[in-house]
Amino acid sequence: MHPDDIKNKETREFHANLLETAINELPKLHEGEIFTLPDLFLGYEWKRIPLQSRTVLGRYFLDFACKEDGQAILGILGGPGRQRYVRK
Repeated sequence: MHPDDIKNKETREFHANLLETAINELPKLHEGEIFTLPDLFLGYEWKRIPLQSRTVLGRYFLDFACKEDGQAILGILGGPGRQRYVRK
């Protein structure tokens, strides 16, 4: 196995874990509550995530919100850029 393959696998697992953390926070939100992705993390946790990983996580979370499972619990507000979501 090539060393880059190991790094890419670890990176994918890291992003998958971050996405899982964010999704697990959704039940704690009230119906109709508007939020952004950073709201799902404690301030110091969010700041510790590298900027590039935050960007990737944002894409993953938006993809989740657009899929059937995500659409059942989330609405998307606004346009491209800093997305806002609403808990259904």
